[in-house]
Amino acid sequence: MSLGEDQVLELQRSFHAFDKNGSGFIEMDELKEGLKTLGYDIGENGIGHLLEMVESSDNKLSFEEFISWNGLLWKDDMKTKFKSIDVDGSGWINKPELKKWSIDSGYGFSEEQIDDLCYSMDSTGNGKINLEEFIQGMVE
Repeated sequence: MSLGEDQVLELQRSFHAFDKNGSGFIEMDELKEGLKTLGYDIGENGIGHLLEMVESSDNKLSFEEFISWNGLLWKDDMKTKFKSIDVDGSGWINKPELKKWSIDSGYGFSEEQIDDLCYSMDSTGNGKINLEEFIQGMVE
């Protein structure tokens, strides 16, 4: 997944908001405080786990690690969204599930829009969307 210029700028703004002391790194206390500001009260173990996710060996995040961390969070969010649409738990999203999600979420896509979404995300042409296809479709 490659980032566009606007996405990189937004991540830079977010990074600098977390990096209170301007060191060029987000240290554990800055990460904990920044997350608390966003409504997440995460203990030391949780912060340690977040740092492990991006394989940080020095207990702080560089900008590159911050980008990686955000990508992991985004991917986890996409997995959660996928599971909420895949109501039968089959590991696939089909047209009826996509239509139900569209109505329940307030998007109200037309049949044509549902068809277009399925066609654009279904890279295998089997009439259903798996997690990898869903994530790829959300990137594009």
